[in-house]
Amino acid sequence: MSTLYEQTVEYVRQRQQFGVAIGSFQVVQHKLARMFVALEQARSLMLKAAIVDRDDAGFVRGVLGAKAYVADAAQRLAEEAVHLHGGMGVTDELPVGRGLRRVMLLARLFGSASEARVALAA
Repeated sequence: MSTLYEQTVEYVRQRQQFGVAIGSFQVVQHKLARMFVALEQARSLMLKAAIVDRDDAGFVRGVLGAKAYVADAAQRLAEEAVHLHGGMGVTDELPVGRGLRRVMLLARLFGSASEARVALAA
């Protein structure tokens, strides 16, 4: 997620449209802000899940909650990164396209976010 975000920020700083960097457009800034918040929330949940003692009763809830949020957040962040890169974002020439495919795989590894939410609710 971090790599995708950083690559997208760098791209929007460089990409010119109408004579200015697309990063100067408000809609792009809003997308980047949402991506940053999702990234930081995912980091926080992962750290919270990592520091809970495995013998603690809240360990499974913490891990399932992190899995449910991070899988969805990573997918959204990767899709936004591809969207901001335009058509080039889905090609193998840019790491963003490969990153999206990797996120899609990792988000479903050991169960999907929906399965984690169902287990969390049970």
